[in-house]
Amino acid sequence: MAFTGQVKTPRTDTERGSPFDLFSAPVTFSIENGKTTAELWDDGEPNVEQLRDMLCEDGTASQLESVLTLPVRNADWSLEPSKGVTDDVLQLCTDALTTAYADGGMQTSMDTVISQMTSSFIFRRSYHEKVFTRKGNQFVYSKIAFRPPDSCILLRDPSNGDIRGFKQQVPMQFESKYLSKDGYVEVPMQYAFVHVHNQHRDPVFGLSDFEVPYRCYQTKQKVLFLWATYLEVLGLPRTVVRGTTAGNALKAAKSIAALKSNGIAVIDDAWVKGIDHLPTGSGATGEFQAFIDYLDGQSADSMNAGFTRLSSRSTGAGQVAGALGKDASLFFLQLLQGFSKEMATDITNFLVADLVRYNFGSKAIVPKFAFASLSTENVQGQMAMLQALATAQSVNPDIPTAFVTDLVMTVAREFGFDLQDLQAAIDTQTAKNEQDAKTQQEMQLAQLFATTQVGAQVAQQGQQQMQGQQPVAQKPSQPQGGSQ
Repeated sequence: MAFTGQVKTPRTDTERGSPFDLFSAPVTFSIENGKTTAELWDDGEPNVEQLRDMLCEDGTASQLESVLTLPVRNADWSLEPSKGVTDDVLQLCTDALTTAYADGGMQTSMDTVISQMTSSFIFRRSYHEKVFTRKGNQFVYSKIAFRPPDSCILLRDPSNGDIRGFKQQVPMQFESKYLSKDGYVEVPMQYAFVHVHNQHRDPVFGLSDFEVPYRCYQTKQKVLFLWATYLEVLGLPRTVVRGTTAGNALKAAKSIAALKSNGIAVIDDAWVKGIDHLPTGSGATGEFQAFIDYLDGQSADSMNAGFTRLSSRSTGAGQVAGALGKDASLFFLQLLQGFSKEMATDITNFLVADLVRYNFGSKAIVPKFAFASLSTENVQGQMAMLQALATAQSVNPDIPTAFVTDLVMTVAREFGFDLQDLQAAIDTQTAKNEQDAKTQQEMQLAQLFATTQVGAQVAQQGQQQMQGQQPVAQKPSQPQGGSQ
């Protein structure tokens, strides 16, 4: 039965609920100049100081930190010339983020900023202050300065949870006109850049990937203390002196206790009946080691990094361990790919967007910041897909052109192709295909087929690079042939 009633138009820009948890979130609400702000205090456990101590004291935690952050820190990145982005916008943003400090660029390179952002994998959030400068008639960044997370308090809108910036507790001798009486400097949103890690699980506070490793670290400290005590007993066994009298036993015990390395104790036969050692078990060492291995395994498995321990757990089964390690590491890279996308989104929205807005106005299209794929196997799969599309007898009209374009650009970015040159090649080939089209369908498929043709060349040149036949990415030549 058809609906015949009148539909109410929805209210816009209205939120009824709250992102804050009344029972578990340590949030306070401050009022200043009639404006209420939600302050997020990081007073739970583990806090930043405890996590930092763990990284300094525990080898497994330190290794996992490297495994978790290095792929992202070493990943290539670029600004995507998405639809509507003009050349002058792309050029300004690229120059602002890639120019070396010695050549007039930022004091903090973008690679450094990305590395500092990965600290949020451990400490939940990373805080940065945007420092602007003028270069001619343009606003660019002088630096994107890191701020220690244990000194910062995240500020959010109390009604919808949007970030309003942060405030930092600074040393008392710090001199600044922005310093308040309580020792804080507030960095408003216009100058603040805060990356919240694991927003899909906790979009307000973020979540550390080292929650489980920290619990295991705490338990491991207790086990190590017991193990050290046990080894001390094995190295310095407890001795029982059976004396003829209490006084004689005490004299003999003092003589034995005073012994040092290669020492000699003189004990009269009349003092003692015998000297015995309390028995100690010698099989507990393996139990201690097994429990510590279990805790280390739990730490690695909590972040899908169990492949780091396969070699030690698969003795005598190298091929099986290698296969499992390959599959597990691919899954782990997919996890990091998600982290890098989360970071790229924040960089686009809060760093790149500011450069565009302050220099070109609010209507200019913002180029997207993107990391290259972290998995070589994924690239090979994408190249195989491109080659399959290119060698098909006809172009499937149901395949979205945007999908093929994104596929081509993703593979091209991996091998260092100039994306603007690629787009120009696609546009040129599209125009040629439209000119050669003999039917309406060929006209409609002109752009799709042109993208596929250029993609085939990208895949071919990428394959040559991987085989060492072509060390440097070349600009694709104009494809030959008309549309299908």
